Amino acid sequence: MNLVACNIYITAGRLPQHIPLLLNLLQQAQTQCRDDPNVVVVHAFADRTYNRTSFHFAAKSAQSLVSVTSELAKTALQEFQNEQQRITKVSSTTNSEYFHPQVGVVDHISVMSLADYQETNTDMTSSAITDLTRTAHELGKRMEDMGQIVHYYGHAHPNNHPLAQVRREKTPFFDHEKDDSSNYLQSKETQSGMCLVGVPKQFVENYNVRVLCSSKSLVSRTLTQRLRERDGGIVGVEALTLPYGDGSWEVAMNLLLPNLVPSIQQIVSQWKKGTVLKEYRVGTTVDQCKRCLQIEDREIHDAFVMTQLEMYLEPQNC
Repeated sequence: MNLVACNIYITAGRLPQHIPLLLNLLQQAQTQCRDDPNVVVVHAFADRTYNRTSFHFAAKSAQSLVSVTSELAKTALQEFQNEQQRITKVSSTTNSEYFHPQVGVVDHISVMSLADYQETNTDMTSSAITDLTRTAHELGKRMEDMGQIVHYYGHAHPNNHPLAQVRREKTPFFDHEKDDSSNYLQSKETQSGMCLVGVPKQFVENYNVRVLCSSKSLVSRTLTQRLRERDGGIVGVEALTLPYGDGSWEVAMNLLLPNLVPSIQQIVSQWKKGTVLKEYRVGTTVDQCKRCLQIEDREIHDAFVMTQLEMYLEPQNC
């Protein structure tokens, strides 16, 4: 088995009662990883405004990875599913809350290779694809055993459909595109029993740009489309525009090739239709994952990851 990464995205993080539960999820995963040197928690991130938390793993063993990540998913479902089922459509008021699009409590599980395919401009070998797909299917089966509806994407899909296509055809993930107002809200009762599980063609990095601007359409036309590959922007960039509240918006990006951040930053620096508030990375990089697998003193690393998640969950970091 080649080195592998796995990201798990949880729909939780906004409410004060979420904080101890999410920190406990991380602590339990770290404890498991310290007992098994083949897997490590590389990073954990939370966005309280979007009610979204992600856990990022790297592993030398598929079996170790599946064991730790499926246990985290199981505990997350136990802790958050009943609460998420009570989330219903809210009215457009001054106290409205903003949501990252999602389709379930354990919203998305991504299994990715840590091999140097992107740097060498080569494709994954068939054996690597088979191994990663087997890992994704094992995670998906375990999610189904927990009562979840699983949709596969990428190499884990029988026709290799990409994540965006599966989200659009099988889930309500893109329902927000039907509303161009500044108040994109949770449009329907949360689909707590649905999860996307897949193997992207490349290691996917996540990078966001938060801006202050008068409308979503202006951000989309003048910034998102300049960044996004399908609109003639940077090759390897997928992007969508999401509301963040108080007149701010985020351009949320998946980076399908390495070393794209400098090109993104150059375009953002030239943008004149609003104010750039923040640029930041959400997840991990291939090099970061590999370094963490080599760490001998896991306790120091784990304490750093825990401190970071605590910081992300503080109210002022919304």
